[in-house]
Amino acid sequence: MNATAADTDEDGLDDGREVELGTNLTLADTDGDTLSDDAEVAGVTDGGVELPDADPLRMDLYVQVDVSDNAEAYDEGELDDLADAWREMSVDNPDGSTGIDLHTDQGELNESLTVSDDTDYVRLKERFDEFLGNRSGVYHNLLLVEIDADFAGRAPASGTFSVVATRYHTEFGGTSYRTFVGVHVRGLAQLRRPR
Repeated sequence: MNATAADTDEDGLDDGREVELGTNLTLADTDGDTLSDDAEVAGVTDGGVELPDADPLRMDLYVQVDVSDNAEAYDEGELDDLADAWREMSVDNPDGSTGIDLHTDQGELNESLTVSDDTDYVRLKERFDEFLGNRSGVYHNLLLVEIDADFAGRAPASGTFSVVATRYHTEFGGTSYRTFVGVHVRGLAQLRRPR
């Protein structure tokens, strides 16, 4: 640490403010969630993406859920279950708590999408940035679509884009199967730190 620097980690927060907040003066992202401390404190990224309820001392995960016209949106119970699943992740936070705070924004795509084979999935993945718009690189994208294939959901290893089949409405361990698949395919290995 450079005691004479106004902003040692160059995250946009001066060192005095970081001391007040309890954030790390030498890390631009104290909680390791890929969002800078400055953006989390301001509640908005430099690119203008809103970060409602962000906390620089707890991991935050922002997910845009896009619902195909031929799919059924997550209901409030499913969205609550998604949030609970991430809150229970064994991830240590700088504030002494565990878990990840999930922030979802669900909306309609205004088009019908069906995945029937790998090429359909790849095509949707290539449109990933289009679905997110200016949220690309900040939000993760989960598509609820009709899947006419032998899988209930799919995501690349990075976990920034995934699809979940709309048709599964059974329960799995007290949680809707669609919720379970949504959490499972997110994959976000870069957000998981061992205890």
